[in-house]
Amino acid sequence: MGSTFMKIGKLAEEAGVSIDTIRYYEKRGVLPPPVRSSSGYRLYTEETVEMLRFIKKAKGLGFRLDEIRELARLRYSPCDDTCVSVRRIAEEKKKEVSERINDLLEIQKMLDSFIDSCRRNRTLSKCPLLDELSRQ
Repeated sequence: MGSTFMKIGKLAEEAGVSIDTIRYYEKRGVLPPPVRSSSGYRLYTEETVEMLRFIKKAKGLGFRLDEIRELARLRYSPCDDTCVSVRRIAEEKKKEVSERINDLLEIQKMLDSFIDSCRRNRTLSKCPLLDELSRQ
């Protein structure tokens, strides 16, 4: 990539994220620390734009920052077992997503049951959902 530098505002615009997001990713070690100008401005390259887009896509797939950090490490420092490592991370994420889907389906069933109970019981003094939420 080139050595043309941009300031944080331009980086945020190019990558479609906020300045606070960039600073947060730097603080969490997901983005490497930027080069600083002699006047102290953070300076970034097109590679940082690509990295931020990579992070956004990974977040869109549900990866946590620690997982994204590992995926980025594998992307930018490939080794012999890179694909195996990435597949392992993706399989673990798929398992988590499946578990979340099952949990959400259970919640959906419970809400359906409460809604049906509310439709049958029209008195406000005895609401099945409120009763259930009040139980200890």
